[in-house]
Amino acid sequence: MPIVLRIGSFRFHFYSDERNAPPHIHVETTDGECKFWLEPIRLAKNKNVSPKIIRDIEKLVFEHQKFLEEKYMSSIVISKEVEVEPTATRVWVEGRIIFIELTDGRIIGFPADRFKILKNATHEQLKEVKLRLNGYALEWESLDEDITVPGIAAGRFQLP
Repeated sequence: MPIVLRIGSFRFHFYSDERNAPPHIHVETTDGECKFWLEPIRLAKNKNVSPKIIRDIEKLVFEHQKFLEEKYMSSIVISKEVEVEPTATRVWVEGRIIFIELTDGRIIGFPADRFKILKNATHEQLKEVKLRLNGYALEWESLDEDITVPGIAAGRFQLP
């Protein structure tokens, strides 16, 4: 999903395909990414973010809690699916199909048209995809789109 808030070098965002978790926010920093639950506010996950930066981000999450909860609720459909968290070792694009190779050897392809932002992307923009967070997510920086690998593997798409 698009970035919902930028403060300094912090990028507050959701992933387009996360549905089964309580309200939360991902925050990307120059060193890594962390995830905070929004009710009650607490750190859920930390990947390479220093304790001092975590405290700074936590303060910002408290300051913007209502706004972040509203954005989350308006953009994420919550379900009770069991989440499997595979990761990808590589990603590539052929035509309008995006392929990921998972650590267990599976290769999954999905049409770009299954996500709102990717549906309108050019072939050149689609090819700019990068793996992030040790294969946990795909990112198209110029399109402001992030999608998790577990969501793709589970078949959770925005569009039919």
